[in-house]
Amino acid sequence: MDIELLKKCYEDFKLNKNKYDKMYQYYIGDSDAIRKYSAMEYQESHKMNFNYLKKFIKEEVSYSVGTPIGYISKTNDDNIIQEIDYYTYHWDKNHDTQLMKNMLLYSTVYELYYIDKNGQFNAKVITPRNGYAYTDDFGNILYFLHAYKLKFDDKTYIDIYTDNEILHFDEDFNTIRKADTHIFGQVPVSLGILSEELENDTLFNDIVQIQDGYSIIGSDGVNEITNTRAAILKGKGFQLDPEQIEYLKKYRFANLPKGKESDLDWLLKNLNAEYQKLMLETLEDKMYQLSFHINNQEKMQSNTSSLALRSRLINLEQKTKLNNKALMNVIVSRIKFLFIYLKILKNKDYDYRNIAIKFNSVIPSDDLMMSQIISQLGDKISLKTGLSQLSFVENADAEIKQIEEENKNLLPMSLENIFDEGEE
Repeated sequence: MDIELLKKCYEDFKLNKNKYDKMYQYYIGDSDAIRKYSAMEYQESHKMNFNYLKKFIKEEVSYSVGTPIGYISKTNDDNIIQEIDYYTYHWDKNHDTQLMKNMLLYSTVYELYYIDKNGQFNAKVITPRNGYAYTDDFGNILYFLHAYKLKFDDKTYIDIYTDNEILHFDEDFNTIRKADTHIFGQVPVSLGILSEELENDTLFNDIVQIQDGYSIIGSDGVNEITNTRAAILKGKGFQLDPEQIEYLKKYRFANLPKGKESDLDWLLKNLNAEYQKLMLETLEDKMYQLSFHINNQEKMQSNTSSLALRSRLINLEQKTKLNNKALMNVIVSRIKFLFIYLKILKNKDYDYRNIAIKFNSVIPSDDLMMSQIISQLGDKISLKTGLSQLSFVENADAEIKQIEEENKNLLPMSLENIFDEGEE
C-alpha cells in the first residue's frame, strides 16, 4: 500500500471538490446571482431564482429512467433475469434516478458495491464531492477513496477500497480501525462518465452564466415594482421638513399650501418593458437551445400527433440516448459484481455479457404505427423483439411468460364451458 500515493489522491480530491460543490449549490438554487445580487440603496430586495439547471436535469432523468430499466437474456434464460430482479428488489426504487441525476450534474458518478449486515448485495451512489477513483491508463480502478463525515462529528474519515480490502483512515491517514475484507476480488466500484471532457461538457457549464443573467434581470424587474422604483415623488412651490416627510410616508397624504405654484406628483422612470421582456425571452431561448430541450409552455395545435411531438423532441431524444449509453457502463458493471456475489452465494456461473439492457424511454412514441409494422413483418421478427419495441412493455420476457400462462389456462376453461353447455 503506497500511502504517499493515496495522500496525493486525497489532495487532488480536495483541489477539485470546490468546483463540484459549486455545481451542487446551483442545483439546489444557491447560485452566484442570488448570493451576490444587491438592491443597492433601496429598502427591500427580492431575489428571483430561476433554476433551469435543475429543471433540465430532472427532465433528462425522467426521460431516461422514469420507467424502470429492463433486462433481456441474450440466451433466452429466464432464470438469469429473475435472479437479477430478485437480488436487487430490496434496493431503493430511486437508486437509478439518483445515479443518473448525479452523472448529468457532475459528468462523473460512482457506484460502490457492498454486502450489508443481512448478507444482501447492495450499492451506494457516490459523487465526486465525496469520492475519488485512482485509475491506470486503461481506466481500471486501482484505488477508490470515499471521504465522509459522521453525524455530530466534524472530522473527515476516509475509506480506501482495494481489490480485497477496505482500509479506514482519518484525513491525516492515521489508521482508525482494523481493515475489512470484501468478496469481489477487485475494487468494488463502477465509474460512470458522461463525456471525456468531464465537467466541461455538462448542462451546468453550458447554461450557468445565462441562468445567472436571467435571474438578475428578473430580480431587477420585480424590485422595480415592489419598491416603487419606477417613480420619484416631486414637489413644487413648497418644502417639506423631515417630520412632514415621515407623515407622508406613513399616511400617504399631503396637505399642500394654497397657491398656484404648489404641486406634488410623480417623476416617472422611462423604463422599456418590451426590452426587458425581449432580453428574458432571448436568454430563455438560448438555454433551451444549448440544452437541446424544448419549451413545453409554447402553444401547439390541439390535434398534434405523437409523431409530430416526437419530431420536436428529436434532439433531446438523441441526447437522452447518449446519457443512457454512459449509464449503461455502470449497469453492466453492476451486473458483473452481482454475478460475482451469486457465484459465491449459490455457486452459479452467470456471464454478464449475456444480458442486454433496455432503457424504457418515456419520450412519446407512436405505438400504433409500431404495432402495424410488427404485424406486417409477421414471422420475420420474433415475438420478443416485437414486444420490446412497444413503449408500454417494460419486460418482454415477463410479457411472453404471461401470454403463455394465459394460453394454458384458456383451453381447460373452454373445454369446461363445452361440458357445462352439454349438461344443460
